[in-house]
Amino acid sequence: VHVSPSRGSAARAGPADGDADTSAKRTLSALDSLLGADAPDPFDVALEASARDDDEPAAIVVPLIYTSVPGKGASAPGGTTGGGSLVTGALVDEKTLIGSTYVAITVGLPDRSTRAQRERGVKGVELDWCVDTASSTNFILPQVAYGLDVEIVGAAPSGVGATGAVSSGQEMLLGTAKLGSDGADGSGTAAITGLSAAIVQVPAPGTAGVLGRSFLNCFGAVEFDWRLSQNAGATMCLYQEYAPFDDDDTIDDNTVVPLNELACGLLAVDVDLNGVRMPALVDTGAPQTIINRAAAKAAGIATVGDEEAASGSPEEAKKPKPPGGFKNPFAAIQDAISRGREQALGSSGAVTVMGAGGRPERLDKASRSKDVEMIVSASSGSVCLSSPQILIGDLEAFRVGLGLRGDSTLGANDGQPGIVLGLDALMSVPKVAMRTTPGNAKMKFFV
Repeated sequence: VHVSPSRGSAARAGPADGDADTSAKRTLSALDSLLGADAPDPFDVALEASARDDDEPAAIVVPLIYTSVPGKGASAPGGTTGGGSLVTGALVDEKTLIGSTYVAITVGLPDRSTRAQRERGVKGVELDWCVDTASSTNFILPQVAYGLDVEIVGAAPSGVGATGAVSSGQEMLLGTAKLGSDGADGSGTAAITGLSAAIVQVPAPGTAGVLGRSFLNCFGAVEFDWRLSQNAGATMCLYQEYAPFDDDDTIDDNTVVPLNELACGLLAVDVDLNGVRMPALVDTGAPQTIINRAAAKAAGIATVGDEEAASGSPEEAKKPKPPGGFKNPFAAIQDAISRGREQALGSSGAVTVMGAGGRPERLDKASRSKDVEMIVSASSGSVCLSSPQILIGDLEAFRVGLGLRGDSTLGANDGQPGIVLGLDALMSVPKVAMRTTPGNAKMKFFV
């Protein structure tokens, strides 16, 4: 929680008041110890609005923050790493960041306050939020919500995310949402009024919660620019009007594709995976692209473990064989124990992610991921996406989100193929723009 002391507004106190002149601060790592703190955070990063040409449409420019997956520290300027750490700006080390981070933005909430602020008669906080195109609604973590002045406005229905169905919860009024660093006091533009979020425990590393489609629907288009520019780092631009989606005469080298509305309220795009067409859930809340086992079979993609088992481990091939054909009767047992230890350490290519309801889900690593083709086609052209490491598994998202049929019986391999198109694939092009408006959803890839 970032405190913006003011009386009756979210106006930031000037240097004379002892508060840092910044509109983005790191989300708290220990809520109880930081709520109500007035001292500037040493990791503050100033938000500067990107300069735009006068002939460009008006947009709110918000710097992207990268928050690392626990255990996979994201590289930061100056070498700051660690699970849950926040990294602002453009990609410093693409090999480290792509596939191991979530994207977040800072939102100012002038109507909310901490207990310490209310005792002083002031209000105005800032929170960092994951931006998740595969979340049907907004969510705020309970430990953050109940550290603020909670205003319950009803019961939120259950939602849907990439991990599957998300339980219902109380709906909290966040109020006015300020974005960017524009405005007379530098506290941002009041972009939305009446913003709310469900109080539910969801995966949101290092942030206060998730901003989903109900937030994105408030804008005519949202453009994610992953590149480092002269004036700013990576940014998210929020438009009310966006010519590439509104003007049929707009022709360029980039690809505009329609987004398919799913029954659960999420959006998908058709992708040719190694030449096999299948639906892909567009998910900025997933660090890595995930395909189900039916997709892996249809596209001829093996797992790391399967490939090693078929060809033999390179390490095993290098070991000298016993002379004279003598076989150690305990060798098989020793090898089995060794293999089991390697699998327990994750060398088999399996990883575990948090699934629906907090249940752990096993995912296997796809072999030769960089050779896998993911092509999105439209009448205006096509674009080839890539992932440094595709994961394979049958998450609830394929059934609940994409509405795909699973295997009729365990191991039948007769289910429908599908993809969760994660940040790693979306970041393989310089920019991506989306319009999530129901009935007119579109996506643009900049190549």
